[in-house]
Amino acid sequence: MRKVLTFVMVLTFLNMPLMADSLTVGPVAGLTMSTINEPGASMKPGFMAGAKINIALPENLDFESGLAFTQKGFAVELLGLSGEDTLNYLTIPLLAKWIFGVGGLNVNVGGGPEIGLFIRGVAKCCGETTSIKPGDLNTLDLGFTLGAGIEVLNITFDLRYTIGVTTINDESDRNNSFYILGGYNFNL
Repeated sequence: MRKVLTFVMVLTFLNMPLMADSLTVGPVAGLTMSTINEPGASMKPGFMAGAKINIALPENLDFESGLAFTQKGFAVELLGLSGEDTLNYLTIPLLAKWIFGVGGLNVNVGGGPEIGLFIRGVAKCCGETTSIKPGDLNTLDLGFTLGAGIEVLNITFDLRYTIGVTTINDESDRNNSFYILGGYNFNL
């Protein structure tokens, strides 16, 4: 059953460009604010930069994916000591969006899974810096994203929140990230 479902999903994904009303590609970049679900952990700023593809489907639906370098991580203060971890990922969002017009703006709301692949990171504490390598953390970071955005003259602005579904380590910690993104859509 699992193989049949995977086959149907792959076949559907490959046929999306054939069903598309329009296709756009473009850059996307912005601010990330991330933390983990650990007491004492707080938000840490980072950035995201990459490329996206939007496939407009019938009935005001849109599918967005892409590939981006994304910084996640967290800050922590405990017993008078402060530290922070910066975790670098390659992320692939798989978002379904519903698009509607509001006074000349294209507004969208939607969500879907985000796949993150850990590249490497840095831990800073007490004046020391330690490298975090693949193998130190789980390589695969899956999350679920909800968001909203607008498009004006092919310029896009998005607000997203991704909650971690899988753990990043053996201590049940999950990434949670808020994104403020801007981009541009080139029509193909």
